[in-house]
Amino acid sequence: MNREIIALDCETTGLDMENDRITEIGMALCRGDEVVDTFQSLVNPEMEIPAKVVVLTGITNQSVKDAPFMRDMLPEINTFIGDRPIVGHNLRFDLGMLMRYEVGTHNPIIDTYDLASFLLPTAGSYSLGAIVAQMQLTLDNAHRALDDAIASWEVYRRLWALLMEVDLEILREIMPQAEELEWNGVLMPLREAIRLRSGDAEDTPGFHEITWKKIIPDSQKAPQRNLHGRWTRLDVEELAHMISADGDLGQKMPGYEERPSQVTMLRKVTEAFNEGQHTFIEAPTGTGKSLAYLIPAVKWAKANNTPVVISTHTIALQEQLMSKDIPFLKNQLGMEFTVAPLMGRSNYLCPRRLEIMRNRVPASIEELRMMAKTLVWLSQDGTGVKNDLSLRGSVEYVTWNRMSAQDEDCTLGQCLVEMGGVCPYHQARRAAEHADVIVVNHALLFSDVTLENRVIPPYRYLIVDEAHHLEEAITNGLSVRLDRFSVQRKLDEFGGLSNGLLGELLAVLRDKIPNENFKSINEYIRMIAQAISDMHKHNIRFFDELVQVLSRDTVEEEPDRLEMRVSYKTREDASWIRVVERWDRLKEFTETLNYAMGNVAKNLEKIQDQYRGEPEDLSSVLISISHAAKYFEEMHNELYAFVEKPKDNAIYWVEYRRGEFQDQVSINIAPLHVGSEAEKHLWKQNECVILTSATLRTANSFEFMIDRLKAYDADYITVPSPFDYRESTLLYLPTDIPEPTQWRPYQEMVERGIIELATVLGGRVMVLFTSYSHLEETARSIAPRLALGNINVLDQSSGGSRQNLLDAFVEQEKAVLMGTRSFWEGVDVPGADLSAVIITRLPFSVPSDPVFAARSETYGNQSFLNYSIPDAILRFRQGFGRLIRRIDDRGVVAIFDRRIISKRYGEYFLDSLPDVTVERGILANLPHKTKQWLDL
Repeated sequence: MNREIIALDCETTGLDMENDRITEIGMALCRGDEVVDTFQSLVNPEMEIPAKVVVLTGITNQSVKDAPFMRDMLPEINTFIGDRPIVGHNLRFDLGMLMRYEVGTHNPIIDTYDLASFLLPTAGSYSLGAIVAQMQLTLDNAHRALDDAIASWEVYRRLWALLMEVDLEILREIMPQAEELEWNGVLMPLREAIRLRSGDAEDTPGFHEITWKKIIPDSQKAPQRNLHGRWTRLDVEELAHMISADGDLGQKMPGYEERPSQVTMLRKVTEAFNEGQHTFIEAPTGTGKSLAYLIPAVKWAKANNTPVVISTHTIALQEQLMSKDIPFLKNQLGMEFTVAPLMGRSNYLCPRRLEIMRNRVPASIEELRMMAKTLVWLSQDGTGVKNDLSLRGSVEYVTWNRMSAQDEDCTLGQCLVEMGGVCPYHQARRAAEHADVIVVNHALLFSDVTLENRVIPPYRYLIVDEAHHLEEAITNGLSVRLDRFSVQRKLDEFGGLSNGLLGELLAVLRDKIPNENFKSINEYIRMIAQAISDMHKHNIRFFDELVQVLSRDTVEEEPDRLEMRVSYKTREDASWIRVVERWDRLKEFTETLNYAMGNVAKNLEKIQDQYRGEPEDLSSVLISISHAAKYFEEMHNELYAFVEKPKDNAIYWVEYRRGEFQDQVSINIAPLHVGSEAEKHLWKQNECVILTSATLRTANSFEFMIDRLKAYDADYITVPSPFDYRESTLLYLPTDIPEPTQWRPYQEMVERGIIELATVLGGRVMVLFTSYSHLEETARSIAPRLALGNINVLDQSSGGSRQNLLDAFVEQEKAVLMGTRSFWEGVDVPGADLSAVIITRLPFSVPSDPVFAARSETYGNQSFLNYSIPDAILRFRQGFGRLIRRIDDRGVVAIFDRRIISKRYGEYFLDSLPDVTVERGILANLPHKTKQWLDL
């Protein structure tokens, strides 16, 4: 750290290293803890700077007009850098932009992004600004070259300190692999840290021993739960009194205000438990529904020695329950109970599979980064739960899955034998067995019903929050996706005689069985390896043929995205014959491989019985082989149904997406009707299921949701809203805006409406879109014009995560927030920061979406009225609900879709809203009416 280092950063016209150009370069000569010299200059890029980049950096075309060209500054830049190491954030990009000028090509490099990506394993983001904020450093002029360069150096100093604290054995384990893969961004600091910390000791490869935590001691047996006995009824009045003004909360919390709607809901939940009645409860925003169902759930679980499961759709609500609502019950009401969060197997790290990965050579820097991040995380008291680890990019997710406990064959027995029972998944599962309340998500709830070794312990009482996502959750839980590269990856995992799973199997058996037997197995494995090698090309040809079928009717030569539903009619088309022919060849290999892997698994079990002295390595390989055999069996069955014999209750479609590095082709399978699954696994299996959400009704009726889920015996209730919408909300309907089909005039008025409303409010506007391309075009057009008033546009097309955009919207004094589907719900912005919501279009599903189209057809001629409209109304109500979140919120909702007043069905949307103040008028009057409404 005492040597001289150059901190460097470039601002550019864009992110394309081939075609974009540098607009500013900043460098700092750093020694020890000081900046001893700096160099900064704007650069004439000899091309236009895009408006979006101008907004981001503040560097305008005018400001670089008379700036020097890069080629003229090269002598000065090279002299300043010399042969010193260069540090920067995501330095590969900056040096890539400088490569055409041969700047920094031979200097040692230190990339703070690479270092942070494993030294800060739980960071929410690895952008420079986010890391600066996390480290509580100062970055006054983000996206200006010199400021970013100095910030990178400050970040490096902090990261160096962290590097000196990481377990030395972890660094020694990473180092040889980093050298092998030429991970240049971290090599220099890694070598230096190991040298300084090793002292005179011999520098040998290390292997960090992980200390796994146990939530439940081995000696603590799971309690016997009541799942079929008599149920002790709860006193409805006693529970209702707990949250009344003169009850427990009123006495403990000065100024506590009773919520009548919350009391009503609590009563209904308690009555449903007592009567064993499935119930739909629509509880509008502000009800306080979490408390209304948690109190009866806890009381019922304790009184009846039976677990109550609570399922949420979003992680945010699950975290709210665990970190806010449940502690509130314990602290304020003194309720004693146990609660356990539980997720699907793939969310937990498997110690056994992690060790297998550690003994293999990483295939790429990305895979090594993920391994290093995982080891550092576990050494810092990492939980082994995916949500606590920051994953970035497809490789990290794929690597996590290879280390996770997602295999059903990963049993507690294996865990106890090989890892001492410390597997995070099994610890979480055991904690759930002891818990009164188990908190899960919808994804687990409905994928779990298909598993032999189910994740959720047996239960009879269930509360489903955010229940408007229920049909989607069941659909996703029962859906299958097969793509060319996932099959390729599975084949690659097998490897051959000297690598991969097959190579590992032979290595394990070589010294454990007689030579004659080994030769026989070796020959059998050789034939499997050859079949796998041959299968590669047939897999590629099969999926390529699907692309040909997809693209036969398109007018584009190289489309970016194609989607085709595969129906009975599709299979009768002449072009399908080629798909069948390709499948016939591929089928020979899927059948053979399925049989061969099953045969290997059976023989390994026999070998394991004979050689119990050293079972560990063989046991791990056996589990992997068994899982692979099951995968290919399921793959074969799904492809057979897709090509030759489709299932009646299945929707099939093919999807193609052009990627930057590789194209994606996938076969997708989803259930046509999920009502029968809900009936089988929800209504018939449980004593009582509570479904609650702020939006369960369409046209003031539960009929649509009840019909979709076959919940014909369920009761239902709508809890009154605590908000006075007539006083708090102005609904403005522009009468002169064109319909969306008149694209150009419609788009011009949408842009004008957003700009004028945002200008009069100084930002504080959320704009909801139904199309990503519509959002992107709008953002690109309005951002430069709003920037003139210092109003920033925050939109999903910028690539930021939803939470980062929300945080930025709250932090910035003047901003407009623009989002698509994920922003229509689950977004809670404080009233002081949000004054208006604009809905650009009514949120109808895309008619060509395969699942939507197939389900729509089941309604015949009435599909639009009985399916499309109710489906859209549920999303519409969620979007409307983004504005008023608290009792003192006040604002305007504007609908920029003329169809709400020009079409008869528009009345259905308006009737679905609360009793708001409605105003119709020309778009030009919206700013004035908004100022009047908000007393501005």
